[in-house]
Amino acid sequence: MKKIAIIASLILAVSVSTVATMGNWSVDSASTKANFSISNIPVGADGTFSGVTGTVNFDPENLGASNISASVQVKTLDTGISMRDSHVLNEDFLDSEKYPTITFKSSSIEKKGSAYVAIGALTIKDVTKKVRLPFTVENNIFATKFTINRLDYNVGESSWTMSNDVKIDIQLAVK
Repeated sequence: MKKIAIIASLILAVSVSTVATMGNWSVDSASTKANFSISNIPVGADGTFSGVTGTVNFDPENLGASNISASVQVKTLDTGISMRDSHVLNEDFLDSEKYPTITFKSSSIEKKGSAYVAIGALTIKDVTKKVRLPFTVENNIFATKFTINRLDYNVGESSWTMSNDVKIDIQLAVK
């Protein structure tokens, strides 16, 4: 009897986990983490954006009807150094006054092994590029790590001290 209860519990846990990955949700801004890092001699710069908003419609059995849309206010950038934040937000880099949001909108989602790939448009400043964002889903968290070239989005100029690559790590929580 104890074995049956354990097996039933495992089946229920797997079923609940599967159900948790299907549905139409809003982004849980308070629980979402949007982090970035860039190499900058002599030290790197790490930071976050807060207040991510958006929607996720996701059904692993019907990826054709699934989509992800998210945006963040550029002014929420925080590197922990206010002087650097002001510099990154000015017209030389993100120009937050003229371009107040960064957005992503998927056009399709594909299965790739045990994970997924969201194909869509990433807009930073006045540049929109098609990107492929690999992601996993677990416990209502859509997790992605990817790298962009900041120069592709007219963020700053070429520099021998600052890398062109910006590493992005997003834990998109939904509710």
